[in-house]
Amino acid sequence: MFSQSLKWFSGRQIGLRLASTSFFKPKRFYKEVHVNSNTNGAFEIYLDQRKLKTPQKKTLELYSEPLALAIAHEWDSQKEEIMIPSMRLTGLAFTAEDNPTHETNETLVQKMMEYLENDTILYLDTNPVELAQLEKEQWLPIVDWANKHFETKIEPSYAITELAAIPDESRTRFRRHLEAMNFHSLTGFAYGVSSIKSLILVLACLQNRLTCQEAAELANLELDYQTKVYSKVEGHHDVHALELVNRLSAAVIYSQFNSNLHRVTKEKVPLCGSA
Repeated sequence: MFSQSLKWFSGRQIGLRLASTSFFKPKRFYKEVHVNSNTNGAFEIYLDQRKLKTPQKKTLELYSEPLALAIAHEWDSQKEEIMIPSMRLTGLAFTAEDNPTHETNETLVQKMMEYLENDTILYLDTNPVELAQLEKEQWLPIVDWANKHFETKIEPSYAITELAAIPDESRTRFRRHLEAMNFHSLTGFAYGVSSIKSLILVLACLQNRLTCQEAAELANLELDYQTKVYSKVEGHHDVHALELVNRLSAAVIYSQFNSNLHRVTKEKVPLCGSA
């Protein structure tokens, strides 16, 4: 039933998407959801008496209790139909566990470093003047924060024909930071970076410099400006903005919970409000 795996986007887009169509909505077949720890110290999610399994039929084992509870909540929140695309934490966990494209820490880090070269907030406009001013006021403080926090010397580009200046030493510092992450944390991080096209903004979220809402707004700064100036219909844009916040929030939660593992209990943890 749950063969709808998450797949990586092709090319340079390395975000995650559900392979299922919006028309595939299986009926909810379970009444209760709970979390239990196994003899290995991992947390498993139960739908009634059935263990939650990945698309490759592996029992989903999580080593962060908060993450297990968050994923269980996604399943417990489903109504009569299971809205698979809405369960982003579940999707991230399935993809990291099954690893259908055979990613490694090294390949993920390399792809993230490629995003740094074209980071959204490292390329500022000069026209129109109003947009250029907004980018300076809102993007440059985050670039300055990154340079101070990671001891780097990045300089943004103000010309469409020029790349941002990223010294080799600065690249090395970012790379080492990413290499310190485990595979599951990197998987969440990669999802966030591909969603908002900015490695620096996702790092700012993980370091509590920005909220996911703030980071999404910064990533959407140019689009927001164009919508206000040129668009007559804002409904679709609002949906896109909310989707971006949701994606980034899932990415940050998944990455953080996997970098700060918690083993709290070996007792069954029931969820309130089970159907």
